[in-house]
Amino acid sequence: MKELELTVDDHLRASGSRRECHHAAPRRRGRICGAADTCGTRTPSLTSILKGDVEVLGHGLTEAILGAVQSAALRLPDEAIDDVYCDINGERYRTDEWAFTMLRASHVVRDATYSIATSSWGDVGAASGALGCILAARAWARDYAKGPRALVWGSSEGGLRAAVVLEQAKRR
Repeated sequence: MKELELTVDDHLRASGSRRECHHAAPRRRGRICGAADTCGTRTPSLTSILKGDVEVLGHGLTEAILGAVQSAALRLPDEAIDDVYCDINGERYRTDEWAFTMLRASHVVRDATYSIATSSWGDVGAASGALGCILAARAWARDYAKGPRALVWGSSEGGLRAAVVLEQAKRR
């Protein structure tokens, strides 16, 4: 098993825009369940809290996904993402956010369909990111994944967005 390699891609920076703070998570390369390597991560944060009258236009999620793809150094379109795992849970704003994100970032995925844990386990909240990574790894281990790359993304009502690109580990 590979050790985790931690390097800081970006530092926290404050801005006067709609996004109060933006940072990239430390880059990690490691194994998940022996079947997946992490390739790239990104976690932008928005100042607005979701729900209510706030329009969700997918800017933060777009930034998270494009940042994770950039961090993974995918050669698009040949290395586009094959499977998507997310925390959509039936709330309209989350589906709207994904739709607006796909208007801007559809070139990074082969197919905009997604897998959700809520259909099997219910809303798992903050555990959705870890669960998405495990579901991707198990799909590769059991040979039912669509291809060698997966995107796992999640969002919180507080404005945090996160995305990670995973790649199927080479079999030994």
